[in-house]
Amino acid sequence: MTEEAGPYVLAQGKVLFSTQLNTVEICDETDTLAVLYDVNDGILHKHGEKSKVSMDHERMVKAFTSGGYSEFAKTLELVEFSITPETIEELNACIGTTGRVLRFKERLMDLAEESENFPKPFGSMH
Repeated sequence: MTEEAGPYVLAQGKVLFSTQLNTVEICDETDTLAVLYDVNDGILHKHGEKSKVSMDHERMVKAFTSGGYSEFAKTLELVEFSITPETIEELNACIGTTGRVLRFKERLMDLAEESENFPKPFGSMH
């Protein structure tokens, strides 16, 4: 394990999610992570491996829309991103600080500008 603070850690080529009770392997570090949040209030609804978060996004949008709440569906934003120590650190910070996710896209852009080693493209927004 690394000494990073937060529930997500990079260890031996894997992304792990740790709690006080257990540690779960999320994906390989060559995969993609995603966050799903509300752009109005900064509530972080989901985070983790991209395909799982994307499925939750689709399910939530469909549920809001079919229930007559399409305006709520429009406030859900899905951001996919490559896995680096910096993006893991920012994800952990978003989990630990309510509303920080509202700056997540901006922070990804800053990280990409700061590092020549960032994968290109490193993220996408939906």
